[in-house]
Formats: sequence, structure tokens, C-alpha cells
Amino acid sequence: MSSASSRPAPLRLGVVVPGPAIDKYVAGVLAFCRRHPGLLDATLIVRPAPAPAGGRLRALLWRLIGWEERKYLRHHRLHRDHEGGAAAGALTLAPGAAGEAALRALGLDLLLQLGGAPDGAALAPAARLGALVLGDADGAAVPLALSGFWAAYRRRAKTGYALRASRPGHAPALLARGYYATRARYLLNQAELRYKSAPHLQRLLLEVAEADRLPAALAADDDGADRAAVPLAALLRYARRLAGLKLHDKLYKQYLRRTEVWGISFLHAGWRGADLARRITPPVPPGHFWADPFLWRRDGRTYCFLEDYDYQRALGHIAVLELHQDRATELGACLVEPFHLSFPYLFEYQGQLYMCPESSQSGQIRVYRSSAFPLGWELAAVLMEGVSAADTMLFEQDGRWWMLTNLDLSHGGDHCSELQLFWAPTPLDGDWTPHPCNPIAVDPVGARNGGLLREQGRLYRVGQRQGYCNYGEGLIVHEVLRLSPTEYAEREVSRIDPDFAPGISGTHHLSSLGGITVLDHKSWRRAGQAGDQHE
Repeated sequence: MSSASSRPAPLRLGVVVPGPAIDKYVAGVLAFCRRHPGLLDATLIVRPAPAPAGGRLRALLWRLIGWEERKYLRHHRLHRDHEGGAAAGALTLAPGAAGEAALRALGLDLLLQLGGAPDGAALAPAARLGALVLGDADGAAVPLALSGFWAAYRRRAKTGYALRASRPGHAPALLARGYYATRARYLLNQAELRYKSAPHLQRLLLEVAEADRLPAALAADDDGADRAAVPLAALLRYARRLAGLKLHDKLYKQYLRRTEVWGISFLHAGWRGADLARRITPPVPPGHFWADPFLWRRDGRTYCFLEDYDYQRALGHIAVLELHQDRATELGACLVEPFHLSFPYLFEYQGQLYMCPESSQSGQIRVYRSSAFPLGWELAAVLMEGVSAADTMLFEQDGRWWMLTNLDLSHGGDHCSELQLFWAPTPLDGDWTPHPCNPIAVDPVGARNGGLLREQGRLYRVGQRQGYCNYGEGLIVHEVLRLSPTEYAEREVSRIDPDFAPGISGTHHLSSLGGITVLDHKSWRRAGQAGDQHE
């Protein structure tokens, strides 16, 4: 990337909004531009939007839905101010041709539309590079105020944002797209989408400013899938569903007090085509759950390292089992910290065994060295500081060490959607080079790591599949096809669904050593038997 000094002047950016009151996301874009004065010079532009069409009943339904959903958001730490606008000084355009002429007279390099009906084609001639529109991934005509609605309404597993570009003389193009797990309430869904897409929008603006051009378009755009307006019948169904959500929360959380808990099972077979109905399920101690199992073999014995969540401490630590032909022996805790630990990924380097557990509560990616196998471990290195990272996997390939990790760039507590790749000369190196294709994936269906498999010289990344309001619904096994400092590609080769036993509602981790395979799974229990859901 070029330096700011290579540009004769910062990119003149016009941020187009439909009204004089801006939300925190628009304010965030303006603040980001102020932090990069050598690259970005932003002007806030109000382009008044026409009043929404619809009858009196439709307007009343929207008010009732909005009232109920805002009441729910008021209890959410991150999103309680989702719609809290702040008045800001801006250039207000007159309606019609006079306003368009005034916009062209500003001599802007790029326009960014954040709100109102998507109108990139009309805006594009007013700026040298054209116009960017932030909108819904599933519909180019869906207004930003409706983003997230259709995914929640249709109960999709994921909901997404899209950045679309319109340039004079070119067809509209999709520049960036990402997906996150769908929330049941559309306004929370929208808030998550706006909040989590902000770092990607900011990165794209920097790329455009430094290169002085828009990036290449993606291969395809699934636009036109949903409507720009919500039919009255859909509004009525959605309002009825909101009432059902309140009843469900009361019934399950306050009265039946049911929740989901995790356990593990193993079987003496490889992961391909394994008959999971023949698995062996060790009993979990009362007041605990087990998840994230990793296998290791030493001196002819098979060990299983896993997350042992203690409900009394409300934290997870790492424990070890020894697996036998038809049972498992619990050997005890091997790594306990004052913060939560899970996902005990194991690897060897220079003849020594290391563990890289998930330790996102520490704000670090940490590596521990085995000092007295299997229960003795000591901190060996901190690979990254000040990050929110989960389920990190380190491995050697073609003379380099690679790191696949799930970073939460927005620091909102979601590690299920974004996969990042780094490389370094050694696994204990603190200077990891980010891959130019980052993020490798922005998708809750497969992005979060669930294990790493090697088989006959091939490398397979196991990914978690999040369902609609169902964390850890299933697994996807991806074969890594290309891995280099400039390329990464993988393809899906297998799926594992939670259909191998009655009462199983999910599985999100797999480990295999040829003749033995272990995976975790979740099921419903009463709160007196378990505790909160694992994430």
C-alpha cells in the first residue's frame, strides 16, 4: 500500500444521508476520515428522501414494531443507541435538478450513500470515481433502514451487507459483501450488521484513497432477491412472530428454564463416513460441560484435550481425558487461568509440544509449552496483543508457519463470522504478516474454525456452521486447495449434521487421528442440570 504522501491531496468524499440527524454509524465514518486527514476529506451531504409510501395501517404497524424492538434494544450493551441520531451541520441539497447541479459543483472524488433509497446510478455522475452505496446483501433495492429485515423475516441463517459501486459508463458492481448470524429481531439484526460492517467499510475507503481508484468487482451479486418495501401481509406476520418471541422467552427462560449444554463422543474410525450412531459418550461431571476436543497420541496412548466449563466459576479451563477402547478416564485440569480458556489446539515445533488455546478474554493470542505431559504447561509466547481472537490454529506448510484465526474486528463479541490468515517464519514469532486476501471469509456458515485435519498429504479446515438462532448447528469440512503468501482457496468436501442421535441439536468441533475420531455435541437440559449456552 502506498503512503499518504504519494497523494497530492486527500480523497474528497461526500457522505450522503437522507436527513440532517445522523446515527452513530455515519458519525463513525466522519470521525474515521478525520483520523486520516492526509487520505480522506469528508463532507456531509443531506439529500432529502421522499416520504415512504403506505397506508395508515402500515404506518401504525411499523410504529408498534419499532416501539417493541427499540424497547428490546434498550437492554443491549452495544446497540442501545442504534437509532440515536445527533444533529450535525451539513450541506443540504435542494430537491430536483438544482440539487444535482449543486452536488456536481462540489468537485468530489467519491460519494458514499448511507441511508435512503439506494440511488447509486443517479449519484455516480456527480463524482469523479462514482458512488458507493452501503446496503443489504440480498437486495440491491432494499433501503438501508430495512437492512436485516428480510433475513430475520425469512429466518435465514445469515444476513449480510453489501457495498455496491456505480460509475459513469459502467454497470453497477458489487465491491464487498459479508455475512453475519441472523438475529430473530430485525432491528437487532440491522444493528449488528451496521456495527460489524463498519471496519470493512473503513478499510475499503482507505484502499480507494491510497489507490485513487475503486477495487475490482466481485464475480457476482445476488441482487433483486428481496423487495424495497414490505407488504402489509408480511408486516402482520412479523408482528405476530414478535409476540411469539416474547412468549418463547418467558416459557423457556423463566418457567421451563431450559438451556443447551455440551458433551463429547468418540469412536474408533476415521472421520470420513463414520457411523456416529455407534459413538461412545463419556459422562460429564455434574456442574460442567465438555467441548472443543483435540486428540493427541503419545507412547501408544490416546489423549483428548478439551474445554471443561465450570458453571460455578463461570469460566472454562483445559482438561485432559485418556481414551480407551470403550471408555474415557478423566486425568484432570492441565491449564487454568483467571480468564476463560477453550479450543486447546495442539502442535509440535522443534520436537516440543505446544498448545494455542482460545483466550479472547485476555485480549491476546497465547501459546503454551508442555513442561510435563499431559498436565504440565507453561506460557511460551504471546503472538498478538490487543486482539479479540478465537479458535486459532497454527500449522507448517511449504516452509512457513500459518495462522488461521477468527478475529472480531468490531470487538462486539462475535467470533463466528470472520476468518483471518497470517504467516510467519516460526510459530513463536510475534511478527505475523497478514494475508492480502484477508478476511478469508466473512460468513457464519463455515468461517469459524472447528478443527484441522491432515490426511494423505492433504489439509482440511473444519468450519462451524451457525444456524438461524442456533450456535454450532453443524460442521463443514473444507479442503485447502491453495495456500501461499498471495493466495488462499478452499472447497467444501463434507458436512456433519446433528442427526446421529435423538435430542442432539448441534455439533461444532471435530478431531481425528486416523483410526479414532472425536466430536462435541449439544442438547437441551433443564437449568438445574446445566447452565448457560456455550459460545
